[in-house]
Amino acid sequence: MVFDRMDFSNTFNPRTPYFWPVMVGGPYTTVKKYTPQECIDKYDNYVKSYKYWDKSEDNYFYYPHVFLSAFYSRYNLKKKSGIDRDRTLVFADSGGFQLLSKKATPETWTRAMALGWAEENASITPILDWPSRGEKSFAESLAFTEDSARYAVENRSSDKLKILNVVSGADITEYGAWIDKLKDYPLDGWAHGGGGTLIAMVEVIILMINKGIYRPGMKPAIHHLFGISSPASMTWVAFIQRMLNKLDIPVRMSYDASSASMAIGMGKWTRDININGSSGWAFAKKNLELKENFEHFKVFGFGCDCPVCRGITNLEELLHQDTYTSTLYLLGFLNNVYHQLRFKHSMDHMMILGNQELFTACMPRLYSKTFKVLEELFLNPETKAHSLTADLIKVGHQAMESFEPKNPLTSFMEG
Repeated sequence: MVFDRMDFSNTFNPRTPYFWPVMVGGPYTTVKKYTPQECIDKYDNYVKSYKYWDKSEDNYFYYPHVFLSAFYSRYNLKKKSGIDRDRTLVFADSGGFQLLSKKATPETWTRAMALGWAEENASITPILDWPSRGEKSFAESLAFTEDSARYAVENRSSDKLKILNVVSGADITEYGAWIDKLKDYPLDGWAHGGGGTLIAMVEVIILMINKGIYRPGMKPAIHHLFGISSPASMTWVAFIQRMLNKLDIPVRMSYDASSASMAIGMGKWTRDININGSSGWAFAKKNLELKENFEHFKVFGFGCDCPVCRGITNLEELLHQDTYTSTLYLLGFLNNVYHQLRFKHSMDHMMILGNQELFTACMPRLYSKTFKVLEELFLNPETKAHSLTADLIKVGHQAMESFEPKNPLTSFMEG
């Protein structure tokens, strides 16, 4: 199949946010099991390489950013997935969540193991933190994480690896105490949980500005938000980057999400809006609409012009019980990532490179209100920080509700 490959590599402006798709579950299982050529040879619906991160591949689209969990670090990247740091930017999660969830322990996954693996394979990694929730107290979590920051500073050996400090806490007071304790360790930026809400994204950044950590003339840094990728969140991150650029603060926003994998696992296949106004279809095996959807696709197709959907010719194979995991999961992940990247690409152009009137006119009304609150906050961080919570919770939550449909088969464009 011949079509132009979309290049999402962000080459048009270095001051746009990083976005890292997280491949987990069924999609990652297929990548570990089959090479791209084996998928093409074995299944009718694979017409291109799934290695979207490798420019040398004949792939569906190109985006050289991959996020890998420390939980999978026991696999050799080059042999199992073909992910090579020399050709791809790799964000390596250090494993703090695995410690918190007891999939690993400080004895089975040490600071030396986390840093050593990241220096061998990754471009960016956070220090091995212990999130401030669960069985450990705030003080215990902070002490463990400070030891990790000290270890990283004293033992790092690769100039190819950017190492991020980590912020944790339950509220702005704990964030501040955590930052004060770790701010003097000379690392390459900061990371913290995005929480899926605007207030969680912004609080730490404003603290950094008010404490003089983020300022004009500083060494360029990365600010990473874990686990966010809703349309609302992607829009807000783009606007936050716009404000950092406007203030001449050399901080590049960054965020990751496993939603493309999780959505297809729950049966969500994102697609372009077609004649019936829907933006996605439910494919879960037990979904009562599966047969109805299947008949619809046989008549009307997927209603999507993305490179993944255009290559699908055998619906029986896509949905068959025996091939479900190897076809629907990975192809669905690629389709979902493609649409995420296309949305992000548009937001980056409009928010960061466009003018105020353009993105204000193009966004829902409540988003315009949110932008005004954010802009005033960034331009006056000290005087406006006290009203941050009330203002942003009010307009941010309203804006998110206006942007994202409760029914996955209803397009936000209809609202």
